[in-house]
Amino acid sequence: MKNISKIPKKNSIKTIALTKYHDFTQEEVTSVRQQLLQWYGRNKRDLPWRKQDSTEDANKRAYSVWVSEIMLQQTQVVTVIDYYNRWMKKWPTVQDLARADIEEVNQVWSGLGYYSRARRLHEAANKVMHKLKGQIPRSATDLHQHLPGVGRYTASAVASISFKEPVGVVDGNVVRVLSRLRAIGANSDDPQVVDTFWQLSDKLVSPDQPGDFNQGIMELGATVCTPKSPACSSCPLQNICHAYKMKMKNEQLAGNTLLRRTKKDDVVDIECVAQDCHLCLPSSQPWESSLGVTNFPRKSKKKPPREQTSAVFIIRRNSAEGPEFLMNQRPKTGLLAGLWEFPTFDVSDIENNKTLFSKLEDFGLQASLLGKRLKIGDVIHIFSHIHQTYCVEVIDYTSKSTSDHCPVGTAVVRWMTAKELQTSAISTAMRKVFKRFEDSQKKTSSPHKKPSTKHKIAGDERQTKRQRSLMDSFFKSSSTPTTK
Repeated sequence: MKNISKIPKKNSIKTIALTKYHDFTQEEVTSVRQQLLQWYGRNKRDLPWRKQDSTEDANKRAYSVWVSEIMLQQTQVVTVIDYYNRWMKKWPTVQDLARADIEEVNQVWSGLGYYSRARRLHEAANKVMHKLKGQIPRSATDLHQHLPGVGRYTASAVASISFKEPVGVVDGNVVRVLSRLRAIGANSDDPQVVDTFWQLSDKLVSPDQPGDFNQGIMELGATVCTPKSPACSSCPLQNICHAYKMKMKNEQLAGNTLLRRTKKDDVVDIECVAQDCHLCLPSSQPWESSLGVTNFPRKSKKKPPREQTSAVFIIRRNSAEGPEFLMNQRPKTGLLAGLWEFPTFDVSDIENNKTLFSKLEDFGLQASLLGKRLKIGDVIHIFSHIHQTYCVEVIDYTSKSTSDHCPVGTAVVRWMTAKELQTSAISTAMRKVFKRFEDSQKKTSSPHKKPSTKHKIAGDERQTKRQRSLMDSFFKSSSTPTTK
């Protein structure tokens, strides 16, 4: 779930004046609370972190929600479930997580992506134990202020679900629901528009059941009011949805030739009386009939990810345990901080063997013991802002004397077996690289198609039958008496 914006200090919150069209009346607020809570009670998904809602230990309840919300940022629920279960089994309390080693944390997180989340979660757990007397903050303001990696959304989610603080939440699902309910067509990334969503969310949240209400509106956005194929007929809030009314009115106009000629598709803003309303669909991007309710929300176009090409070298040596591979630990900060990877360089930095071998010496390798470079193909991995291409090569190394795990030059290196690679803290991209290597080994180890076992057995049986036939005829001829 996307952390929409930072939480402001209470004395800095400003109320945005809304037109009646984009606001909720008190009657609508009451209706939304009632309808949404009833719907959520009947339709909520059975998710592992929701089982902690009734836990009497508030600290444990908050920790559970906190972990799940951090994992759910930019990640689908179906992916998170397994990671969450393994995480909570290993570190069931904030105390357990604080005692863990960061490399172990990265290892459990490996494959989930956005690895800074794991590092900050670990940092925050240590802060809770060492500076906050083991107690997770109880309010959204304090959660955001004291815990690294906890933004406005996460703070509000934990506070409302775990401690019943009546604060609203705004994530991508909530933005979609609110923008359609109130026909907010302005750029949903604009700070003033984001503040509007927070204002509406705070107004709607149930003071008696804030946790259930917030989970309900997010659940509605995730399962009914979806980005591309919303199930409007199943929505409990259909009767107050401006986007749905606009869709129906547009279809009525489209079915009437006379009205279509006079009104065309000019249905947008038909109920908003404000001139140049900053929340309505912009005139430069008016209502599109084919989109229906998915005209909302509108977002600014994302910049395409930048293209980046790197060379990855799988350095292999033989050992008593079998083949081992040289791994390098990334810096403690930045992209994929602290994770292990194969030696990786920008392609422009290794124009020839001399420059490459010089760089590999920083990993404790001797250039004279490096074999030939074997190219095995490319691997493409998409980060949020980078379209990364890895050009993968294999180099055999003949020495076994390199230290198992020690700083060498400017790098921290470790030799790992294939089994160790599978359980270590390495990124999804490096797992793809190793998979490419394994596939290449399968091809080289079996260049020709093996004969079918079925055919081999059949051939053996035919040969056995011929041999048995010859033996039978031999014994038959030798045992038959000679007639005279």
